[in-house]
Amino acid sequence: MQRASSELLLAALLPRASILRCLEQAGGEAQAARALAAAQVAALRAIVDDDDAWQRLSAVVRRGRALDSWLAYDWPHGFEELLLCAPLCELVSFECARCTIGARQQGHSCAHPDSVFGRLAPLLAEADRQAVRAHISEVERMLDPAQERRWDLVAHRAIDGDGDDDDDDGKIGEAGP
Repeated sequence: MQRASSELLLAALLPRASILRCLEQAGGEAQAARALAAAQVAALRAIVDDDDAWQRLSAVVRRGRALDSWLAYDWPHGFEELLLCAPLCELVSFECARCTIGARQQGHSCAHPDSVFGRLAPLLAEADRQAVRAHISEVERMLDPAQERRWDLVAHRAIDGDGDDDDDDGKIGEAGP
């Protein structure tokens, strides 16, 4: 029974082509892209929270990083953290400074290892489950339209517009889609 449950969790994380089809079917708008990215992150959280699914994800990450340095294999045969933000990337034609996330991480690509999504790569490679969970919470904060935080590339966390992490002021708006 546990195996079937983890299969469902693993299947909830969509491959790139599937998530982009969903974006197209949703009209290809900013709100849909953000919601689909949030759904991908929620699927990853569910995988990380399940013991069997976590073990299987860890195996895919280990195998993928060892055998596929370009990470060309799409989920579920490989895992690349940009799978989570693919709808956002597609929306802005990979122009990171126009993206709601990229604009709030100094225009850096989400492939950067210190970026919102890129930070997941080293944490997953280290198989640090608690750190992955904590970072997923930061990603969720960045995707939450009510928060509109900036990303601190050094501290690896969402911050408000004043450069601290208080919730009471300085929230910034979306720079684009």
